[in-house]
Amino acid sequence: MSKLKPFHESIVDAIDLCQEKDIFILSSILVNTKIPKNHNVIIAAWEKKIEELSCPDYDVVDAILEQKKEAEEKSVDVTFLTDDPKIKSQLMQLGHSFSQVVAENNADLAESIRQEALMLKGETK
Repeated sequence: MSKLKPFHESIVDAIDLCQEKDIFILSSILVNTKIPKNHNVIIAAWEKKIEELSCPDYDVVDAILEQKKEAEEKSVDVTFLTDDPKIKSQLMQLGHSFSQVVAENNADLAESIRQEALMLKGETK
């Protein structure tokens, strides 16, 4: 069995392989499925395919752009984790890491780590 890929990667292959008879079903999937990332690549593949097949867009690009906008608004600011190597080291000793926050895109975890970083810097009580 081949290695499984996340939806936001495998959908690009599906778009490349689809034929005119598949485009409406694929558009429905794209409009109704949460896509966490890879938005620009998916849009580029979609636009190329609908141009190639002379098919309508079925509002796919708008739907994906809206999801991209939402994903960017929800993204976690973790720049504070890389500002100070000493704090980064101390936080890692506490069991937190930059990649953990990014992978989980977890705002609560990011805020908790930010508070710990501020305490380590002596900026809070």
